[in-house]
Amino acid sequence: MSSWSLPGAWRERSGPFIHTANAVMPAGSRAAMPALPVARIVGRLQLVTSWPVGIDPTGIYIDFLAQRRERSSFNDTAPRWKKTMSNPENVLDKIVATKRIEIEQARAARPLAELRRELPDAPPVRDFFTALAGEGQIKLIAEVKKASPSAGIIVKNFNHLDIAKLYIENGAPFLSVLTEEDFFLGKLDHIKNIKSNYKIPILCKDFFIDTYQVALAKSFGADCILIILSAVDKVLAKDLCQAANDLNISTLIEVHSEKEAEIALSFKDSLIGINNRNLNTLEVSLNTSVKLSKILNSHQNPLICESGIHSTDNIKFIIDNAGIYNFLIGESLLKNQDIGSKLKQFTQISL
Repeated sequence: MSSWSLPGAWRERSGPFIHTANAVMPAGSRAAMPALPVARIVGRLQLVTSWPVGIDPTGIYIDFLAQRRERSSFNDTAPRWKKTMSNPENVLDKIVATKRIEIEQARAARPLAELRRELPDAPPVRDFFTALAGEGQIKLIAEVKKASPSAGIIVKNFNHLDIAKLYIENGAPFLSVLTEEDFFLGKLDHIKNIKSNYKIPILCKDFFIDTYQVALAKSFGADCILIILSAVDKVLAKDLCQAANDLNISTLIEVHSEKEAEIALSFKDSLIGINNRNLNTLEVSLNTSVKLSKILNSHQNPLICESGIHSTDNIKFIIDNAGIYNFLIGESLLKNQDIGSKLKQFTQISL
């Protein structure tokens, strides 16, 4: 391990910042840091090589969240995914590692028992599942997000309520709202704000790896949660589904490979989404939906095609070759100068 010394002085480090449980200091500073109270440290210590969090080559973790900067001060010109993309095969691992720390921070601030007491006051759940049922009609889940590791900043002057309004006014029957904060610049508050203004089912799109997150999402008004099989094992996925079912929330199981598709078949009460983007390499292929739909054709509930849909030809290709009529689309809508017209193009295709 590198030259950490605990307790005692912190030696000079590379990277823009070093985050500790007590302070944030510029890398290269030779100032001595006080010994850290062990109770304040979440997991292991980590050297942060890019703001607001990063992973040092040694793989050691820091509790950066205790001194997390306000999201309003995030510098869009130097986002952290630029560092992430230099080593894209670790994108999912980095997101999950960051999420684990974030969950522990949230749990400490708002324990599960306290959270459960507040759930009766949560916004009413809207039926995400039944609304997707039925065949032969294109149904679109329009995504609200500011950024992603693959695309960087998608919407510079981002306003989640304005985007939701555009989607709804142009016929979107469902929304997907990115709530992951560090890599996608989302917030759970965005769901709560949208639900306060519009009566529409909302998918909370985040990296669910702990049942605590299910209750947290419910408290903000989520109607459905995303469970990514690349991020959790089957046992944990089942636990997340049970937690969601207990709270009357729908579940969308996301798959990327034949193995995951076969596992997903055991989730008989869930929706299944096929993500055409490989979360390790970030490469996209519509043939993923074609290939995996053959494995999933016995699933009784709706299938959803995710990622890589940029044109009406893409939609026709998926319908003709995978038999899927439900699409989750974000980036190609958000990057269009006329979001409403683009959305209508997708939903009004002659079949």
